[in-house]
Amino acid sequence: MVLSGESARSTPAVWSHATTDRREVTVQRKIEVVPYDPAWISEFETEGKRISRALGEMVARLHHVGSTAIPGIYAKPMIDFLLEVYDVAELDGKSSALAKLGYEESSAFPGAGIFARTTSAVSEPIRSMHSG
Repeated sequence: MVLSGESARSTPAVWSHATTDRREVTVQRKIEVVPYDPAWISEFETEGKRISRALGEMVARLHHVGSTAIPGIYAKPMIDFLLEVYDVAELDGKSSALAKLGYEESSAFPGAGIFARTTSAVSEPIRSMHSG
């Protein structure tokens, strides 16, 4: 599938994506797709350690998911985490620990355990689930 430019293999693709929040407001933003970067693995490991330290023993597992977890494919330069916790109710009490790392709970899905941290170029979502 060619997203833009001459071909998806020769050039990164950029397209606009519209999202709608609960107030029925449409937001336009550019999404860049870039060639695979092996540094994404170490970025996941480094940030994963920060998240695990902040949340402590409630963490069962932390997974690298999404397109940046698949070697060799074009992807949005955004590291996605899937966080498994032993008791999802504990996560509400730890949101301040994630806030100290720069993560904010998703306003689109409050209470769903979805947090995101945006740096200058990268958004790193965390999605949580119960492990049991």
